[in-house]
Amino acid sequence: MKAGVGIDISNGAVTVAVVRGASVETFESRPIVPQENERPRDAVARELREIFRTHELAGYPAAASLEARECILRELVVPFTSEDKIRRTIRFEAENYLHACAIEDVIVDFIKVDSLDGKSGILLTAARKDVVRDRLALFQGGGVDPEVLDLDVMAFYNVFKTRAQWKAEGTVLAVDIGTDTVRMLLVVNGMLRKVRAFRVRAGDLLAAGRQLPAPERTYGTVSDESLLGELEERFATIDRELAQAGGAPQGAGDVPIAVVSGEDFTALQDAASGGAPAAEASPAGGDGGSALFDRILAEAERTFASTLYGRGLDAVFLSGPGSTLPGACEFFGKNFETEAACLDFESMVEGIEDRSVAAQAQAGGAVAFGLALRAAGAADAGLDFRKEEFRYEKRFAKLRIPLLVSGALLFGSLLLNSLYLKQTATRYAATHNDVRTASVGLVRTTFNLDESARLPYRLVSYVDAEAQRLEQLFKGGSGIPEYLVFLDLAADVSQAIKKAEVPNLVLMKLELKTEIQKRGLGAGSIAFLADEQTAVDKVKDAIMKHSQYVEALKPTTRPHRASQRVECTLDLEFRESVINRASGAASKGKTLLGPPRLTPKKK
Repeated sequence: MKAGVGIDISNGAVTVAVVRGASVETFESRPIVPQENERPRDAVARELREIFRTHELAGYPAAASLEARECILRELVVPFTSEDKIRRTIRFEAENYLHACAIEDVIVDFIKVDSLDGKSGILLTAARKDVVRDRLALFQGGGVDPEVLDLDVMAFYNVFKTRAQWKAEGTVLAVDIGTDTVRMLLVVNGMLRKVRAFRVRAGDLLAAGRQLPAPERTYGTVSDESLLGELEERFATIDRELAQAGGAPQGAGDVPIAVVSGEDFTALQDAASGGAPAAEASPAGGDGGSALFDRILAEAERTFASTLYGRGLDAVFLSGPGSTLPGACEFFGKNFETEAACLDFESMVEGIEDRSVAAQAQAGGAVAFGLALRAAGAADAGLDFRKEEFRYEKRFAKLRIPLLVSGALLFGSLLLNSLYLKQTATRYAATHNDVRTASVGLVRTTFNLDESARLPYRLVSYVDAEAQRLEQLFKGGSGIPEYLVFLDLAADVSQAIKKAEVPNLVLMKLELKTEIQKRGLGAGSIAFLADEQTAVDKVKDAIMKHSQYVEALKPTTRPHRASQRVECTLDLEFRESVINRASGAASKGKTLLGPPRLTPKKK
């Protein structure tokens, strides 16, 4: 079963949960406490790296939170119900509702909350790109690249749907009370209808109640001196003052609101009370945390009034560290006149052996649980702000361009190498053909074969066979004495004719005949064509002078029938050699096949 990691950075802590199926395998929450000369975002990155290193979470699919109070939330109606059509037109619709920023500067997503008469009610969410970029840089600084960046309220909704207290019918309010953020969901008949997230300062209250340590400074929230924080506190003070005064006066809805400085506001209070000092509101944590609960109650009534009109709440469920404050469930149950209880995560955290960690997870892990479910693919609802230039790329996708470049270079090198090998093979094939052609010509010339004679493909085998046959012939095979060497005689006569230096000499026949007679004489004849009679005499003289074996010759001449040249036939006589069989020594001279077989004549 696939496991997922949920990462929530809020409420002054880095919270990480690993969920497999419906069970939490790992949970850890570390407060963000910057060290000396360390920025808060660096402290977040340090804690995040340490958690992932301690629990060996590298490689797990992860989902991270984006706080809803940093986004723009709008409710609108579109004239169709198909989510595909809504997705294609949502950016154009959003331009009519986002007046504070350009559509090009935000990432837009939506969730469908209602459908009626061919129309759909959607919850439009828009996050500024600089906020998304900063949030992703915060996670990536800790060595984590989350696949999904979802709203914290949607993560709370996803985990709420997995609880046994989930109601498919009726109207339910779910509230997650943190040290600096309160998240609220209104669910009607199993469908999310409205969400709300706002900032509170409950750290001191929870610290006093020994629920969570109060953070020195919460990274990613509005500072105490910021305008937004002051305005929220002033409106909360106004709500409390109105509640203590018995409600707003008749017609107060038409009275304009003026934003004044703190001194002017105090002066106005003094003037209204006749110079008497204004009554102080209950301090945070006093009277069971009523100031915090009053603020949550006022926000819930103001945000969900239109949806709750004409209907009541069937249940209120609480989670987060604030839900453990004394009297929390009783307060909301009494004011909403319905059942109120804490969300039960016991079945999810029962696999955690350390019960103190399990208790911490049950109190403050709701958002991290929902994110982990989203990363594991077990949640069917949610938003994702990893779009456009922030689109998540898996490991292979990150290496896609380098791999493509490397593959192109490798393919190019292989192509060039293949072309080189092909050219080399072509060159070698041409050389082989040339050598074979020359070899065929040499074999045909050597063995006096005509063009019609078919030679085997392996000329070496043919030459070896012929060489063996000649060797057997020259060494006395077939009844011929071994001292008869014809090639030596032919070479001797040919060299002598060459030294005659007769131009236009055409050798017609060189014939050697050997008869084994008692007198041991050998005979032969040479036939050639010459231009004139003097050429015949030159050949005769050259043979007698330069041949080592010819003893005598007899010329016969006659006119050539086909030309005006002289045809001459020289009959040769030579004495066969006698080998010194006693010593095995042969006379001087060179032969083609083995030692000389003829004894040169004595000049």
